[in-house]
Amino acid sequence: MSAQDLVYVGKLPLPGPPGPRQLLVKVHYASLNPADYQQRNGETKHLLKHKFPKVFGFDFSGDVMEIGNEVKDFKIGEEVFGMVAGVRTGSAAEYVIVDDYVCALKPADIPHHLAAAVPLVGITAEKALKKCKISDMHRVLVTGGSGGVGSIAVQLCKAEFGIEWVATTSSEESRGLVESFGADEVFDYKCNNRRWAEQFDYGTWRHVYDVVFDTQGDSKQAVLLLGDSTDGQGPPDGGGMVSIVDGPSAEAALEWLSESHSEPKHSYIKSFLENFPWVWDTATGVRSLRKKAKGKYWTVIGTGDGDACRRFATMLESKSIIPHIDGVYPLSKARDALARVESGRSKGKVLIEVIADPKATFVETDDSMEAVEGSSEPLPSSPAEEGVEEAKEGALEAEKAVAESQVEGAGLRSYCDYCYFDGALGKSGGSESCADGHINNK
Repeated sequence: MSAQDLVYVGKLPLPGPPGPRQLLVKVHYASLNPADYQQRNGETKHLLKHKFPKVFGFDFSGDVMEIGNEVKDFKIGEEVFGMVAGVRTGSAAEYVIVDDYVCALKPADIPHHLAAAVPLVGITAEKALKKCKISDMHRVLVTGGSGGVGSIAVQLCKAEFGIEWVATTSSEESRGLVESFGADEVFDYKCNNRRWAEQFDYGTWRHVYDVVFDTQGDSKQAVLLLGDSTDGQGPPDGGGMVSIVDGPSAEAALEWLSESHSEPKHSYIKSFLENFPWVWDTATGVRSLRKKAKGKYWTVIGTGDGDACRRFATMLESKSIIPHIDGVYPLSKARDALARVESGRSKGKVLIEVIADPKATFVETDDSMEAVEGSSEPLPSSPAEEGVEEAKEGALEAEKAVAESQVEGAGLRSYCDYCYFDGALGKSGGSESCADGHINNK
């Protein structure tokens, strides 16, 4: 059995009922992120304890079907989008339970696939840029400008923070794409044997940036172009370098645990981080990079944030940010969608279509579908469509009432209940334990 075989699509119990401050959302679109396959591969096992099998997916856009008795800001029948907080994934399914504080109302003229493409990457990019007091900066470098986080970060630099000069890295093939996001300067990360920054780090050729945001694991090169206030080539206050790939630092992990309301039982290391941050930061390489960045170095982890999504809703309406869609896959091909994200070749966002959206038009390309140019524009509504709005809430209630107790979803299995994906196949392969000797208890 391969790691890909751990991804399956099948029947799942209908989630619910929602808690006092929760919503039951019928999902139209979910978008995928590297965190989804990292969970499957066991790359987060040092930080988080997952219970398998589990439905993957953080980002969602859909209809509110049921609300908890303490929910005040949302009503049944409204369209919402957001990011599931903490370890509580599950958007790659027909229904998902979400906390009310992670949701925002979806603008009526924004199709579900565009709304679902924004939350995790937008929240992560915005949080990272704010760490460096970016509003007071003038020159920003974002690595990986064609990726999910990088493409939104370049747009946020212009749309939300008013940055004068934004540089990014990409392949030559993607230069036109990242320039369309607003990049003023593009470095080919493949040049000079991928040591692209070294040729711009000296003499009159030196490029200096107030803020460096690494989205692709290229910190050792990118930090070379970070300005230093001690030599007069950097901001006296603020600025610095931030990464979403390195670490996380002890500070970032604890901040994420707090913001996502994750319970201690979900984490192996909370008490360790609180008592031994120096050891943790050394082990994750954060101390070394912080030294190179003259102390101005942070790592961040995004989590569900309804306030941020409300800001993104406004920007989506004004088209000051437009997420780039790499491909759209039906739920039945969720395995292919996750493989596309893991390949590292996707440009922008990979989506899973759970319910077809009449406001979006796609063309099939191999196993996926790509958005047709102009598909973000809504189709004109007919008088009949306008006349059914007042019956919408009742129709949605009736639909939920007759919903099957089993719904479609895409989930992850585990090789081993303890170490997840290390070693052999564990019980799923017919043995009593994994290669490390951990006993399976399923």
